Formats: sequence, structure tokens, C-alpha cells
Amino acid sequence: MAQVAHLLPGVTTVTAHARYYTLHAAVFAEARTRGLDQSDTRRLLRRAEVVVGAVSSAHGKVDPAVHEGMRSPHGADYISPRLAAGADIDSLSADGAYAQAEWGFWGPYVASEFGMGLLATEGNKTVDGPRADPDALRAGFEGLFALAARSNVTAEELVEASHLCMCRAGTSADGELLRQALIPELPKEMHDEDRRAQTLRMLLRLTDLAAETGAENLDQLLVFGMGRDDAKLRSVEVVPAWTGVVLRNFNVTAWRNLWMHLVQSIEGLMSVDAVGEAFADTLPAVSLRAFVESLPKGMDGTVPLPGEFSAQLQSLAPIEAELSRLVIGAHRSGGLDDRVQSYFQGRRSEQYQQLTPSWLQDRIREWADRPVRDFAIWLTHQLVTRAERIALMKASFDSKSGVFRIPTRVYVRDGYVFRDSEEAGGGVALRWGSALQIMGGIGLVTRGDARWIVTDEGRNL
Repeated sequence: MAQVAHLLPGVTTVTAHARYYTLHAAVFAEARTRGLDQSDTRRLLRRAEVVVGAVSSAHGKVDPAVHEGMRSPHGADYISPRLAAGADIDSLSADGAYAQAEWGFWGPYVASEFGMGLLATEGNKTVDGPRADPDALRAGFEGLFALAARSNVTAEELVEASHLCMCRAGTSADGELLRQALIPELPKEMHDEDRRAQTLRMLLRLTDLAAETGAENLDQLLVFGMGRDDAKLRSVEVVPAWTGVVLRNFNVTAWRNLWMHLVQSIEGLMSVDAVGEAFADTLPAVSLRAFVESLPKGMDGTVPLPGEFSAQLQSLAPIEAELSRLVIGAHRSGGLDDRVQSYFQGRRSEQYQQLTPSWLQDRIREWADRPVRDFAIWLTHQLVTRAERIALMKASFDSKSGVFRIPTRVYVRDGYVFRDSEEAGGGVALRWGSALQIMGGIGLVTRGDARWIVTDEGRNL
């Protein structure tokens, strides 16, 4: 997750809409112009978000095609059902109404907006930042604050104000401002804005290749498919870093899925040995070396191969398939290009911590001539101990209730375990989906045939 944040700063899993970046900048610019205090600024922000949410919901019903692939505006589940007679701005923006948080939906965007220069601080106040061109903001959100000041906006007026819709950032002045903030023409080399710009250009190229080839997964296309040999991608500095992150995420996904299946196998109060034996019973009665040699290869020299996604693994029981994916990934350690390897393995200080590829590779060598089933039981103990340690690291004491809380789904007592809920599994979000949503909002990609299609403007980047 740290590597993803480093390579794609300013975009997170919850920054779903391009236009909210500039909307918040416009609000703080207006607040500075009016000399508003914090309380009045907060109220203005809530009212402005409601107007944009209401206009976007109304426009989506009138012209749903232009909203294809876009997520609903923030607070739409509350706002949209209440628009039959127009928008009651007073009630919709009231505290606890369209958003529970005091500052509406600013929270998920605030760090990104500061990092991109759309916001800044002046004394102890938040104001519009150095990249927040006031002329572009006024032009893009013309009439917004007049509507936000009213108690009610009719349904007809919401439709007439469609220039404030989320979908219009692609052709608006504030949308152009955001494009320049996200992908500046001359970014400071290898600083946040440069890494972000390179990553977005990489995603645009991968999206184009996916449309050409019919590929469904951009991450696999990057590390195993045409993306690996594409001349345009080879010129993008961050591609080796993302290759390492993607390969590592395949490992992370396998670890999380393996743990999910182990937790699912816990019935009532079980000894850790019993959980390990249930895991072992799904595996063949061979040595770990023989098990490893039976698997598809993950490397051809220094070139990664898609062993994790081979048909052979698809036919295995889920828990055996996840162990197989871990083994395939571990054997890439030390064999990748240096720049890929550094992001695959992680920081030097973490190289030999538990569950890193090199750690697992060393454990496989140690256990090579012993039964793979014994290795599974030993690995189960390692995972249970690690889960308990992480839960204790996150534990906290509630001074009001006197309760010591341990955030875990699996509890360990004297060598026995029990669970109170399921584990989710799955990998770490690479934030590529959010990035494509944002680029869709500013006209660099569009939806067609149930996939993202790069526009001419996006292709020019």
C-alpha cells in the first residue's frame, strides 16, 4: 500500500470523482473572497456539495448515457430520492443529512488536494492553493454559489444547471485546471507530480492496449502481456516500479486468500495443529521439493511468466492453489531486473521479514526434503502467530469503558483458536480503478462496450 501511494499520489480508493477536487478548491476560494470563518465555510461546502450532487443526479436521469461508467455523486443515495419537487438545499445539507461527516465529503480528498496544490494554508485557515486558478474555478462553477445560497432549487433549474454536473468536467475550465494539476506538462522530475503523471500516462497506454487486445486485467497486461514489450511503455520511468508492485500484489493476494481459507476451516474451538492438519489434508503426499517442481514456472530467465494464472492451478482446491501461487511468486525473488526487484521485494530493511518473497523462498529451501503437509502445518502456526501479533499491535484501551479492545476475527487461547467472523481475502487496491474514474471525469477516457476507451485527448498525452 505504501508503494502504491508513492507511485500514485493524489489518488486513493475513495477519491471517485474528478470534479470534487476542483469543487472544494472553488469553495475555499469563495470563502476567502467573502472572508468567511470556519463555521460558515463548512456550511458553504456542504451546500455546494448538495447542489453538485443534486444537479448530477438530475442530469443522470435526463441523459444517463453520458454517465455510463461513472460512480454516483457523493451522497446520491440520500439526495436522489428527494428531488421529485426539486432540491431543498437547507434540509439536504443539514448536519447528518446527505453526509454524516461535518465537512461533507471533503475528508477523502483533503490530503490529495493539498498535495496537488489545489488547497493551501494561510495562517490557520485553509484556502485555495497555488494551482487553483480562480478564473478557471469561477468559469467552471458559474452560478454554483447563487444556487447554494437558496433554500430551494426547482427540478427544472437543476436540469438547466447541468454545466455543474460531475460529467461536465471534461469540457469545463475547472476540468482543464485539474488535468494540468494531475498531469503537468513539465513536472518536477521524480517528485509526486512526476510519478503521478507517469503513472496516469502508463494507465492510458495500458487501457489503449487492452482495447486493442481484448485484455481484461491491466495488471496482467503490464507484467505478462503486450505491455511488457510496448515501446511507449518502456519509455515511462515508473513502469519497472509498477511491475514489481503488481507482482508483489499477486503474492499479497495469495497470502490473504490462504489466510481467508484457513479461517473458514476453523469450526468452534480448534487447536492450531488441527487447523494445520485440515490444510495439510488438501495437499498431496509428496515432499515440498516435489510439490514445487510440479508447479508451472513463474520465470523465464529474468522475464516473469503467468504461472499463477495457469489452467493447472485453476483445477486445484482453493487452498492448494493459493499455496502454489505463493511458491511461484517466491521463486521470482532475486531473479528479476534490479529496478523491478526493489519494488517486488520492498525496502531493504524489510527484505527478510515474515511473508516477504525472499523469506518464503528461504523457508522453501529449508523444508525442501520434508513432506509438504508438514510444511503446511508449520506455516499455519506462523500465520496464526503473526495474526495474533498484528492484532495486539493494533489493540487499544478505552479509558471510558475500561475495555481493552483487540481488533481481530481470530482469537488465540493456549494453543486453540476460534473465530467470530470471516476474513475477506483479496489483494491490495492499486488505485488504478479510481485513477481511470478520475480520468473519465476529465475526458481522457470514456466508457464503451463495457470498458474504458482512451479518447483522442488522452491518447495525445
